Amino acid sequence: MNNPGNKREHERLPSQEPAVLIMSGNRRWTGETRDMGMEGYLFVPDGPTDGLQQGEEGRIEVELFMDRTAALPCKVLHIGPRGIGLKIIRAYPSPIKG
Repeated sequence: MNNPGNKREHERLPSQEPAVLIMSGNRRWTGETRDMGMEGYLFVPDGPTDGLQQGEEGRIEVELFMDRTAALPCKVLHIGPRGIGLKIIRAYPSPIKG
């Protein structure tokens, strides 16, 4: 990466895919992705995220194409004014090395 202030290991790509963030107790937030990478997403909810906590684990369901949805386990890294930073939890190594 050429940006010395960027701590990310992999490049990020702009996105705008419909998504649903689902946490314990079947708590759901609809919204869309705005930024995706090998390690996670920036999720922008349609409304308030009352009760959502940093460090919580759940899943994000992202509509990819032709009505296909990916359900990915995730962890909330941060909650901010631009959205919710989610790390994708993998049970296997990342397929791309930087």
